[in-house]
Amino acid sequence: VIEGVQFRDGLKLIDKEEQAITEQSEKKVA
Repeated sequence: VIEGVQFRDGLKLIDKEEQAITEQSEKKVA
């Protein structure tokens, strides 16, 4: 159960990182 929670938290962190990278890319283009 604990591993599942850590896995979901990990996915959330990856989501945030990808969002930040996407935002940076869009800023460079704009």
